[in-house]
Amino acid sequence: MCAARLITIPFSHYCEKARWGLRHCDVVFFEDGYLPLMHVVPVLRAGGKRTVPVLVAGDRTLASSTDILQWADNRAPRTRRLYPPALRRQIAELEQRFDNKLGPATRRWVYGQLLSQRDSIADMAADKIPRWQAAVIPLWLRPFSLVVRRALNISPASVQRSYDRVERIFDEVAKRLADGRAYLVGEQFTAADLTFAALAAPVLLPEGYGAKLPPVVELPERARVQVQAWRAHPAGAFALELYRQHREPATSPIKKIV
Repeated sequence: MCAARLITIPFSHYCEKARWGLRHCDVVFFEDGYLPLMHVVPVLRAGGKRTVPVLVAGDRTLASSTDILQWADNRAPRTRRLYPPALRRQIAELEQRFDNKLGPATRRWVYGQLLSQRDSIADMAADKIPRWQAAVIPLWLRPFSLVVRRALNISPASVQRSYDRVERIFDEVAKRLADGRAYLVGEQFTAADLTFAALAAPVLLPEGYGAKLPPVVELPERARVQVQAWRAHPAGAFALELYRQHREPATSPIKKIV
């Protein structure tokens, strides 16, 4: 059967969540990446609702990262399940909190730092998209910046609120890990761990992320200092370790075909 098609904005952390989950569950797929704004038409044609990620697998269209993880989990080998049945409720509660609170906060905070850094945005956006889209990035940058500022309500006050939310959730995760446990729920890597690490990635800039991110050393000074502080936080260090231990590189073998 054909590989599944994952429609993405490659640098999106919600797309990273889906991409990581598919690979972890040994699902064969190919990534169909687009610039933000240019993703809307292919997403609608595929049966999605303007947002990414969208997975097209046979006659099914899945239009959220959580739905994609759950679908992949149903096809995973037993030892790679992301939602062990006995832990499913606890996992779902954490996943929902990270989806609804952490993901929007890390996104707003990082855009608040980078929208004025056009070279960094352009370099990040050019990864894993068709050449013709990469060629129009100089024309795309201004409307993209305007749309993001308006859609995400980027302002000093909103960026500060997002910073506060990241701090609060990192502290919650650190408290949960304080008893020495290796994972957030149970004794194996689950969707709760994957979701936390993927959605924290914009403020940690981990090695192994599935698309290009700005190097920490190239961030503006204040942002660089803050990212380094979050990387040193127990929750940030936990997420970076999850990337080292569980994020398989794109060149690793995949076993299952959907």
